[in-house]
Amino acid sequence: MKEVADEYLHLLGTLPSIQTTRAFTIEMFSSVNGERVEALQLDASYWVENLVKPVKFMDALLSMCLTKLQEGQQKLRMDSTATDMFLDSLIELGPHGALQSAIKETLATRPDSSKSTSFAVLNRNAPGISTLLETVAAINCRGYLVDLDVVNQAPKPVGVFKKEGYPREFLVDLPSYTFNHSEALLYESRLSRNFRLRKYPRHDLFGAPVSDWNADIPRWRHIIRLSEQPWIKDHVVTGKFVYPGVGYLIAVIEACRQIADTRFTISGFRLRDVSLKRALILPDDKGGIEIMLGLTRMDESSLWASSTWRKFQISSYNSLADDWIEHCTGYVATDYVDAPNPIDKGREHAEECHRWEMLREASGQQCTVSLDMPALYDSLVTTGLYFGSLFRNLSAVKGTTNGAGQVIGKVVVPDVAGIMPKRHVHEHLIHPATMDSMMHLFLAASLDCTRKKNLERPMVPTFIKEAWVSGNVDPGPGTSFCGHGKSKILAYDKFEADVHVWDDISGEPRVAIKGIRSSPLDSVESDGSLNRKLSHEVKWSPYLELIKPTAFKEISLLSSDSASQYRSWIEKQQLATLLLVTEALEELETAPPLQLEGHFFNYYDWMKHLRQLLDKDQVSGMKRSQWEILRRDPVQR
Repeated sequence: MKEVADEYLHLLGTLPSIQTTRAFTIEMFSSVNGERVEALQLDASYWVENLVKPVKFMDALLSMCLTKLQEGQQKLRMDSTATDMFLDSLIELGPHGALQSAIKETLATRPDSSKSTSFAVLNRNAPGISTLLETVAAINCRGYLVDLDVVNQAPKPVGVFKKEGYPREFLVDLPSYTFNHSEALLYESRLSRNFRLRKYPRHDLFGAPVSDWNADIPRWRHIIRLSEQPWIKDHVVTGKFVYPGVGYLIAVIEACRQIADTRFTISGFRLRDVSLKRALILPDDKGGIEIMLGLTRMDESSLWASSTWRKFQISSYNSLADDWIEHCTGYVATDYVDAPNPIDKGREHAEECHRWEMLREASGQQCTVSLDMPALYDSLVTTGLYFGSLFRNLSAVKGTTNGAGQVIGKVVVPDVAGIMPKRHVHEHLIHPATMDSMMHLFLAASLDCTRKKNLERPMVPTFIKEAWVSGNVDPGPGTSFCGHGKSKILAYDKFEADVHVWDDISGEPRVAIKGIRSSPLDSVESDGSLNRKLSHEVKWSPYLELIKPTAFKEISLLSSDSASQYRSWIEKQQLATLLLVTEALEELETAPPLQLEGHFFNYYDWMKHLRQLLDKDQVSGMKRSQWEILRRDPVQR
């Protein structure tokens, strides 16, 4: 250290002198010279000596114990053989009593040091508060003046040396202690660490991340209990508490919100090919039911996965069979706010907004007949569908006059927190009770399509072609939305519908669900007395051979556009048929059938007849020249 002593002295410069203004003096015994030092001695040269000279710990300690500091100070022993030992208590200030053994060995060199004791304020093998209080109590027992009221009532505002003055404060600017973490004394598994340090808490709608977390294949585990989710009791199907089908969609959306890239702003969520396979029936007990939500990358090829779409799967655990039941599958993508495309400069987005606005205006003009939605909710109970107050959020419903299968209405967000435990709900984009009420537009549109006042059997959605949910939905209670539902019949008691929802104030699009397909359920209370319906729609078409000339005025003809599309469709069908027929005849000419019987002979004769009509250019709805062009050009064919 002597090599840097001169530079060290130069850098220290002239140190300011120490001024003692207190009523008493704190004496200092230096380990540099092993004796008592005064404040004036603590100049720059002293600290250089402190750097280069050996530590005289033993000399300094004995000097402190054997030096008389005040007039009248008595020795520890008063007999004739007593030496000059004036201290009986030593306190070591530091993070640990590292010098206790050195102090005791030094004092042991003096025969009259048996009454001297050393204490430490901290011990790394014991709690800090306990060690400090034990030291203070021992000093108090030795007769030193200790204000125990200050010790036992630490929160009480006290002065530095008196009971009035400055309040006590914690020291927050002390340097941190450098702990050695290079050696792990306790092994902790990855699963334990993930559970203890998981980033997100449990969510009411989709649970918490599993301990075996994989960012590429994220999964969430959830236990649904009616006691924790009492709003589900307002959704009853055929006498059982059933989790709403839209709850699956919302769980997926909330999970995607949790793992979304925080550097960008979410504009919305897209879902497609959503298959609702089985209903999730919830038991009314403390155990509830365990569900698992998983997301995986959708493969675009065998070489790489999609950077946009993820496949999701929601399953529940069946404790009786010790297996998992799949309830819902589909695909989901998260959309972020992007700058306008330099090619179209936002025209595509503007056109999409224009289509939404045109749909809203057109639906308002077509739907003018009011529907009694409260009465419909009451009548649905007879079919096995019971919606409580939290699910009866659709009102002001209006249908069409001609059974076009379209309705409009308003949906108001219910106060779900009002019935939740502690009146608390986790943050969410849209609640299942709200979105399920939006789906009721589909039920109302189906009734408008059939011109009936009630369903004969309960219907539930089984498939959704595509759905979009805006990232700006307001989930606050009392928020109002306006919606439009359109439904058409696919088969008996089977419908396909679309639902569009706007913000009632701003008019901005919020939810779009297209291609909703539903199927009826057999009610548990059904007695099977309903007759089998072999047709689902009766449609009367005019028979031209029996119609009178005067009745032609009442026939509604197709528009020019519809007629042109119909003729184009007939032409394509005729061309495709003649191409197949001529190819089949050419193949049969090279290998003629030896014997044809029954309907095979009739088909063969029919194909030869069509070929004769084609040669004469007498086929209805097409020209021979078109057939020749397609026959020569396999690309167009």
